[in-house]
Amino acid sequence: MKLLFMLPFLVLFNFNQPNQNSTDDFTVFMEVTTYQPDGYAAKDLATGEWIYTNRGQNFFENLPAGTYKFTAYEGHFCGASSEILTLSEANAIDGTFTVTLQGWCE
Repeated sequence: MKLLFMLPFLVLFNFNQPNQNSTDDFTVFMEVTTYQPDGYAAKDLATGEWIYTNRGQNFFENLPAGTYKFTAYEGHFCGASSEILTLSEANAIDGTFTVTLQGWCE
C-alpha cells in the first residue's frame, strides 16, 4: 500500500536516473570544407585499430573514450586534412563531438 502511495512522487521527482556505471561511448559528427567525401576513418591511437563509417555516412557511433586520428576518404582530385581528438566526458557536448576537416580539390 505504501508503494502505491509513493509511486506518483517517484514519477514526479524522476528518481529513475541513468546508470552512472555505463561506459563512455561517444558520437562524432564529421564535416569537410570544399567537398563531400564518401566516408570517414578514425584510428585509435592507443590500439592502432582503424574504424570506418559506412559509405555516405558522416558520423561515428559508440566510439569508446580515447584518442583518435580522424580523416576523410579521398575523392577524385580531392582530399582533406586529418585531426587528432581525445574523446572524453570532460570534452563532450551531450556525448557528441563535431570534427571539421579542411578539404581541398585540384
